[in-house]
Amino acid sequence: MLTGTLTDMKRELKEHQLIERTIIKKYRKELWNPFIQGVKNYSLVNDGDVILIELENTAESMLLAKLLQQLKRVSSTDFELIFTGGEKCSKNAERLNIPLSENEAGANKLALSDTLSDICEELLSGLFYGGEIKAPLPAEKGETTAIRPMYCISRSAVEKWASFNNLIFNKTENERKTAEILADLKKTNPEIENNILNSLSALCLDTMVGYTLNGEHKSFLENYSDGDKK
Repeated sequence: MLTGTLTDMKRELKEHQLIERTIIKKYRKELWNPFIQGVKNYSLVNDGDVILIELENTAESMLLAKLLQQLKRVSSTDFELIFTGGEKCSKNAERLNIPLSENEAGANKLALSDTLSDICEELLSGLFYGGEIKAPLPAEKGETTAIRPMYCISRSAVEKWASFNNLIFNKTENERKTAEILADLKKTNPEIENNILNSLSALCLDTMVGYTLNGEHKSFLENYSDGDKK
């Protein structure tokens, strides 16, 4: 009797509600928990925020929208969401119950769908090909503050979620060598992305030959005593 009741309740759920449940249940560890970790650790969402999400027809973009919708439902933080998007993403937006608007007025933040994988790839690309250690920040202030709520979520987790729910999105060909290197490293060390992320919060400037702070380059020689030279 109880089993039948639970089955009936499940049947009453709409498709978008079932998909939402996979975010907070089946993929809670891979999606919801790291999302909350990023939002809290980096203070990305605050009272009074009006957050704009410019949707693209990608798994990352749609998942970002669903994560923020869920956060609005369960959070005590008072904020608003605005979703915009073109014709290419309208079908999936309707399927996922994401209301599109044509009005962006009032937004003070722009949510970007960069994942942990994107952050790591950009850092490695700068290191290998640009000769610098640099990565996008979780939040970047400007006239409209850019935030990256999926800063702690791996792209592979996003792809698993989309595949499980039979969601079809535009596929972009990634030819970056750093993406291939990162994928190879993950085969032997699944925690490689988290280790890279943690290293960004644990830079030891005492061991850096040089670094840039507020647009000004600093050299280790500035604190290098002549008496210590050999």
